[in-house]
Amino acid sequence: MISKLKLLFILLLLMMLVIGCTEHVEPPIICQSNEELIDGSCIIIPVQCGENETLEDGICVTLPPQCGENEYLENGVCVLPELNLFEKTYTLQQVTADFNQLVRYLEDHNPMLYSFEKDIRFVVDEQRNLLFDGMNQVELIRVLAPIVSAYQCGHTFVGFSRDSYAYFEENIPIFPLFVRLFEHKLYVTGNYESYGIPLGSEIISMNGEPMECILETYLNAISSDGENLTFKYAIIDMIFSDLYFEFISSSTTFLIEYIEPGTSVILTKTLIGVTKNILYSQITTEDQLPYQAFYTEQYALMEISTFQPISPYSRMSYSAFFLEFFTEVEQRGIQNVIIDIRNNGGGDPMVSSDLFSFIADYAQPYFDMSSPDFYPTLKRNVPLKNPHFSGNLYVLINGMSFSTSGHFAALVKSQNLATFIGEESGGSYTCSDNSSQTSLSNTRLFLGSSNSIWTVAVDGLELGRGITPDYQVLMTIDDYIQQTDPILDFTLQLIQNG
Repeated sequence: MISKLKLLFILLLLMMLVIGCTEHVEPPIICQSNEELIDGSCIIIPVQCGENETLEDGICVTLPPQCGENEYLENGVCVLPELNLFEKTYTLQQVTADFNQLVRYLEDHNPMLYSFEKDIRFVVDEQRNLLFDGMNQVELIRVLAPIVSAYQCGHTFVGFSRDSYAYFEENIPIFPLFVRLFEHKLYVTGNYESYGIPLGSEIISMNGEPMECILETYLNAISSDGENLTFKYAIIDMIFSDLYFEFISSSTTFLIEYIEPGTSVILTKTLIGVTKNILYSQITTEDQLPYQAFYTEQYALMEISTFQPISPYSRMSYSAFFLEFFTEVEQRGIQNVIIDIRNNGGGDPMVSSDLFSFIADYAQPYFDMSSPDFYPTLKRNVPLKNPHFSGNLYVLINGMSFSTSGHFAALVKSQNLATFIGEESGGSYTCSDNSSQTSLSNTRLFLGSSNSIWTVAVDGLELGRGITPDYQVLMTIDDYIQQTDPILDFTLQLIQNG
């Protein structure tokens, strides 16, 4: 028993000796990912920034780009200043190629309803001599526009591309007054901000050029059907300032001579141009309805601003409106109807033929058999519709009564259905349309040409002229400023006089 205890004691003693002789080992040091073990300690590793970075407060921050000589920094990116599209120039070879492309395209597509090849060739030869090396888009348009105008087709045109026109609206300063023509003279009808030029003032010159010369250049460059001028005047009224930039000068300041109302003293003033977007932001306009109706005991008035169905107004919408209008006329026993198609630039012949069916004396085809077959039903008799109106009809027209509006007016005129009041319409019984478009290869100018001749089934109207009113009544500058309508007033006086 004692020997076993001794043996156990000896074993315990040996174990204690072994443990006592073993060296104490510290646990290993583990450093963070951004540290390094040096001499038993974790040391933070200095941040190594990239080539385009710098160290700020222990963090690598990206340096802004080093922009080139002609660049600037925008949202952290070096960009070139926006190129003025109208300052870009083209070689003589490039503008000659675009010139020839336009000439060939019109020769291949335009049906030349109102023009003759020898007259066009004369204009082409004249304008070709005006090409030069280093032209920009605007300078080339000034050379090309008289060629297009020589085709005497209001559906044929040359202009800026969509991108260029968007740039023009946003960036190019233009003449900053609203103006209109009255008796071939240009009058101020609206001011931008406070230029202090009274409304009704006549502008007699701009940047040293007489207004007569400016208007002559406009008329030589704007397209219209045949010999018609009222359509050209209407275009000038709408976009005088655009046309000045396009056809006359790229100046951004405008020295004008003008005469205030009721005086004969010539005054001068220099105006600073503003962009079209800014100029037209001063105008608050309500969306114009395509059709409206007004009723009194004596008359019913239908205003049609366009024959073109545009969502949400469909052909069916127009048809329902016409039916409702003439139903109301019949139920009220109204004997005088006024149809106002002033400033109606045209649209869908299915719509205008529908209106015609309520007022025609007899059924007849809408289109002549020589017209394209896009609307085959309109080459047959258009059935009359009820409730049919056979009372006193008055149609109001002006220079912007164009295309389909001209067709409608011609049909009404041919059946002697109405009294026409206003000024010569911009369109008549025949025009060329079904237009196609292309872009000139180098300058990207936009070219549109009519391709087909559309003629309504009438006889006895003058080729190349609009519908002549039975009573020519023109608005004056005083009418415009006072917001009176002498054409409608004259019509109402006719109705009152019986």
